[in-house]
Amino acid sequence: MKKFVKNIFLLGLGAAAGATALLKKDKLRQELDKLVKRGEIKAVEAKELLRKLGADVKEHNKNLQKKVDEKVKSQIQKLGYISKKEADKLKSKLKRYEQQLKDLKKKVSPPKKQPTKKTTSSTKKKK
Repeated sequence: MKKFVKNIFLLGLGAAAGATALLKKDKLRQELDKLVKRGEIKAVEAKELLRKLGADVKEHNKNLQKKVDEKVKSQIQKLGYISKKEADKLKSKLKRYEQQLKDLKKKVSPPKKQPTKKTTSSTKKKK
């Protein structure tokens, strides 16, 4: 359980790192704008650097999310839980077995007898 909590904590750190990267991108944009204004780099170069950084951040976040998903899934399995897909399969099997049981009961059980009418003493003739 400690490992599971640790992994959830790391997930939070990963999300924070992604947010930090976006903040850094804004800061980088500001710095690149300063360089462009001073004529040290061209605007096209600054734009390309930002595009590349954005692509790198997206790829990093995608990989991080994949790793976190795998870790969480692994920890959930270690705790003994099953996936929704597995639960749905089990529900389907259970319904099928319930129907088979109903069908077997119908075959094995004798038909129910209809109650017969009893004659009462008032219907008999008096002597």
